[in-house]
This record gives sequence, structure tokens and C-alpha cells, in this order.
Amino acid sequence: MSKRTCLICQNSMPPADSGRYCYLHRQLYDSLTAEYAAVKETSKRSNISWKQFLSEKYSDPSLPKELGNVVKLELEIS
Repeated sequence: MSKRTCLICQNSMPPADSGRYCYLHRQLYDSLTAEYAAVKETSKRSNISWKQFLSEKYSDPSLPKELGNVVKLELEIS
């Protein structure tokens, strides 16, 4: 069985973990998806795509580095 590693920091993850991220980056990803869901609930932004949301986040100069790493990887994947 091969070791799974976080796609961002390369830290090893438990074998049972089927995600892409370690605990820290998973928490950041979860907060990002929660923010996306909140944005989609507003009537003016209900049609925003995940990729568009990520692009807007990535262009924000105040984006924290670790969250920026998650956004960048998700943009590459989507």
C-alpha cells in the first residue's frame, strides 16, 4: 500500500484518508467551500461557478499564503 501525501505540503496522511489534503489544508479547503456556498446563496451571485469563485479569491492580494496554495491547486484541478 502506498503512502498518501498532501498535494500541497507533501506531508503524509493516514491510509484511510481518501482526500487530497492533510488536516491543515483540508480545514482551509472546507472553509473555502463554506464561503463558496454562502456566496452562491446570495441572489446576485447565485450563478457563480467554482472556478470563477476561485479566480476571484486568487486575485485578492490579501489572501493568506496557505489558503492561496489551496486555491491555486483547486484552480489547476478544475
